[in-house]
Amino acid sequence: MKQVYDTIFKLRGTSSLKAKELILKENDTPNLRKFLEAVYNPYKTYGIEKLPDSNPGELVWDENLWNYTELLRKRELTGNAAQSAIAGIFNTYTQDAIELFGCILQKDLYAKCGIAIINKAIPELIPEFNVSLSHKFEEKRLPLPIDIAVEVKCDGIRTIGITEDNKANFYSRNGIKFETMDNLKSQILATFGNDIMIDSEAISGGFQQSVSNIKRKGTNNSEINLWIFDILPRQEFLDGTCTKSFAERRKVLEECFARTPAELRPNLILIPQWQAKSMDELLSIYGKHLDDGFEGSMIKIKTDMYKYTRNFSVMKLKPTETLDVKIEGVIEAEGEQKGMVGKIISHSEEGVLITAGAGKMTHEVRTQMFQNPEAYIGRIVEIGYQNKTDAGMLRFPRFLKFRDTVKSPGDKE
Repeated sequence: MKQVYDTIFKLRGTSSLKAKELILKENDTPNLRKFLEAVYNPYKTYGIEKLPDSNPGELVWDENLWNYTELLRKRELTGNAAQSAIAGIFNTYTQDAIELFGCILQKDLYAKCGIAIINKAIPELIPEFNVSLSHKFEEKRLPLPIDIAVEVKCDGIRTIGITEDNKANFYSRNGIKFETMDNLKSQILATFGNDIMIDSEAISGGFQQSVSNIKRKGTNNSEINLWIFDILPRQEFLDGTCTKSFAERRKVLEECFARTPAELRPNLILIPQWQAKSMDELLSIYGKHLDDGFEGSMIKIKTDMYKYTRNFSVMKLKPTETLDVKIEGVIEAEGEQKGMVGKIISHSEEGVLITAGAGKMTHEVRTQMFQNPEAYIGRIVEIGYQNKTDAGMLRFPRFLKFRDTVKSPGDKE
């Protein structure tokens, strides 16, 4: 492995991407390939967050270190036993071996040499973790005649679930493995079975709470729900291919949910979907999503395949403009939310009436505001809206946040 260490040392010694690519090409050996794949394969993780202090010994890299790598990857060596084994390695092997082993465990060469450079030098060595990403909505991208699926846009953490060999794992959109959500694994397996990829948003309260819960080990999984919106065979996802249209994949999702008893999947939610055959229908659905407190809408072309890059097969529609206004009055919500504020009343600087939906306002604040509106009249709020009509009316105005404080109402922070 000395040649591997020398190659890594050379990579660290240059900032030129071209030079790094050339170094990898010139030093391409089976050992280097095995090492780079162990470090950068996004599907191989080792569950070690912190490395121990080292006191190098005389043992050089040998097959035992590869064996330990596999035991850690398969989670056959975990917890205190793993830490003890790693500490032993860091006190008996040479500094070069310790450094290489540490690179694998931390999944980083510390040479500013990522997957793109490696695959350019050694094609297809590292499987890339690519997911479909949306563009902002453009009406001209809609098919004619219009026939689209519209789903709610959730404010969560993009989560990819993959099942294989009766095991499930969850990853971020960049391929970083989530070490939480353990009891969701059985739910995914019960609902979808083996060898699939599910695309979803993980939600636990608001966005920041979702981030905290999903990244924090030991989190009670019952706090996290997966809002699932797409599915692929695992091998197609790994190969970057797709053989079914979005409409066909949606049907697979619906069948999986229909055949699985709800008690086996209490934290899995099939993201609700509407159909639109005109811009008027699309905007009506979009307005409902905003009224219900979602970020906006996701527009999906039903005939398109899953694309592993940013694409117009999936578009996001949400308020893009903002305006600060003072609350002048409130309107009660209807239906199940009766007794809360449904809309706030204000005027723009031009004198145009604004009735903005409650948007991101919490149920607690909406209730307090309805019960005691005088405490909120005059407070400054930021509202989001899509755009203005020719008459200056705001399209789809919604509350975003307060711009003042309770102690200083009417004064911007």
